[in-house]
Amino acid sequence: NNSFSANDIKLTGGLKYKISHISSFGVSSSYILSKIQSFTAQSILFTIGIQSELKKNHSGLGLVIRNLGFQFDSFNNLKEMPSFQIQVSGYIKPKYLSAITFSDIIIEKNVINKILITGIEFYTKNNLILRFSNSGIFFKKYQLNSVALGLQLNKNNWILDIASRNLISIGIVNSISIKKQF
Repeated sequence: NNSFSANDIKLTGGLKYKISHISSFGVSSSYILSKIQSFTAQSILFTIGIQSELKKNHSGLGLVIRNLGFQFDSFNNLKEMPSFQIQVSGYIKPKYLSAITFSDIIIEKNVINKILITGIEFYTKNNLILRFSNSGIFFKKYQLNSVALGLQLNKNNWILDIASRNLISIGIVNSISIKKQF
């Protein structure tokens, strides 16, 4: 049985600017510390994105460019540049359901596979959001590679996210994040 320990810590801060009543622009920066066994890697990454909402049709589109930055400490002194991603997103808000359905396509530099994520978020009356999604890899054919579920609790500008993702072939990843909106 080959087992190992791995831990990541990510600290993120961001700003969102409303361009118009239907469009917004955002930018964020992150510090990431990763440990696998006795190896450590650290990086600073930036993300930029734009979102447009079509209120009449209850739908919207988004574009995100992620992982722009550098790694200043690497696993076993193996220097590598972060592989940036381009994510194109679309969502629909059904007229008679308090939910959002979404689909994302992620294209990553130096990776020939494209990732398709689909899911739904249900909004309850008590500031709770329930999420269900799946993702798959496209390379000649579609292959399911994960299913996920999560919940988000919003209270007084604080956000608590709890999620679990089954990566099917390599195990389960659980996460907890706490955010403060200003």
